[in-house]
Amino acid sequence: MSPTDEFIARQLYFLQRSGLDRAQAQARLQQEMPDSSAVIVAAGRSDPFSRLLQESAEEFGPHLEAVEQAAHEFRSEAVNAFRPVWRSLLGTAVYAAVVTVVAAVLVGLSTTFTAVHSVYESFGADLPRFTQVIVAPLYRNLLIWTMVAGVVALLWVLRSLRRGASLGQRGAGSVFLHLTVQLGLRDYWLVLLLVLMRAACRSGMAADAALDAAQRAVARWTGLARLVAGPVTALRKPLLTAARLGTLDAELAFLIEERWQTMPQRAAARAEYFSLLVNVLVAAAIGTLVIAIYLPIFKLAAIVG
Repeated sequence: MSPTDEFIARQLYFLQRSGLDRAQAQARLQQEMPDSSAVIVAAGRSDPFSRLLQESAEEFGPHLEAVEQAAHEFRSEAVNAFRPVWRSLLGTAVYAAVVTVVAAVLVGLSTTFTAVHSVYESFGADLPRFTQVIVAPLYRNLLIWTMVAGVVALLWVLRSLRRGASLGQRGAGSVFLHLTVQLGLRDYWLVLLLVLMRAACRSGMAADAALDAAQRAVARWTGLARLVAGPVTALRKPLLTAARLGTLDAELAFLIEERWQTMPQRAAARAEYFSLLVNVLVAAAIGTLVIAIYLPIFKLAAIVG
């Protein structure tokens, strides 16, 4: 997204937050920026998560606009919070791509073994078995294409993470959804639920109704109702007690902030472990090629002697 597109998206959000509806905000912005009408219209289209919330209009009632604004703020904060994870994975993908190029060069060198093979044959000897296996066309092609597929997969995961964190990808098939579950980052979805509940309660919705509506919205988005069912069950009684005490907003703010402080750090740490694993696998592949190339040279003296 270009800086102009980001500026337009922000202004639309600010105008809607000031009390205008989406159509009024677009019309107001088009008056000021007539040359960007197409961009304004595109930016004004509701995103997938907003459309899901609009499907829940009956549940949130007059509090829907406040919930949509909270979801917008959540997206911005999530994108910023997970940026270190994206950078770590992007660095890993770039490193893997560079090493894949190096591996391709080494594979090209391994095809020049005709001369070395001729020397071995002249002395009635065969190339080391390990080298024969590694420089075989099947293995070479399999290695290179596997590494290329790995780089493509890393870039795809990175894209899915960005779309998932910004609530741009829906359903249980989302890579981001599976990563958050497998990596123990279920709190991401709980934070989203708490943010929606807090916005609805601030708008005047009853706490129990807001909690149920937010839980159903997250369940529909992820396609996994059980994803937040356990945490919600554990938090329901304390949250409703806080509502009766008049401290619900402060309690929700505390729960949200507490998780935002630790969740991205855990995600970044898991991403570092993943990067380390990729580095080890790539190093093993390159090391195998190097050994296969130099092993005949090291043994050549013994063959000649």
